[in-house]
Amino acid sequence: LNTDVLTTSRLVVLAKLLMKRREFVRVLQPFPGPPKHWLYGHVHEFPQDGTDLYKVVKWVETYPLAFPLWFGPSVAVLHGTMLKSDMTPTHPSSICFAGNGLLVSQGQKWFLHRRLLTPGFHYDILKHYVTLMAESARAMLDKWEVYADQDEPFELFNHVSLMTLDSIMQCAFSCRSNCQTER
Repeated sequence: LNTDVLTTSRLVVLAKLLMKRREFVRVLQPFPGPPKHWLYGHVHEFPQDGTDLYKVVKWVETYPLAFPLWFGPSVAVLHGTMLKSDMTPTHPSSICFAGNGLLVSQGQKWFLHRRLLTPGFHYDILKHYVTLMAESARAMLDKWEVYADQDEPFELFNHVSLMTLDSIMQCAFSCRSNCQTER
């Protein structure tokens, strides 16, 4: 009996995911784009070594306004004019989503980028922001006090997002938005 219930619940989840995918396909139908596989999308167009990124350059020229790029069940809508500033035909690894940033780069490129970023994250610069971030976190925790007395789960995403926005507004823009307590 338990396996029947598990199988049924898995089928329900799969059906919901397929319905969401169908809705994505329907909404993105008006956007012209490169041909895709019905299941894999454009995954097979890009080998793991990243040698075939020139296809995106060609697609940007072919579809200059916007086009969907499907990676299995996930989709990204790319805007050609926004990408043109990030890529050059002679160096396709500069494409913004190619994954060649500080976290995955190696060797001389990693060393150079690390040296450029280090001064911005020095302790003496960041220590002034600790109190501002602590105030934002305290405001969030004060809101959570209401939920602590209840025995029901609650969604954290909105609370953490507002706390992050509050911290960024205070640290980067010197603006006290009070977005956590006021609408």
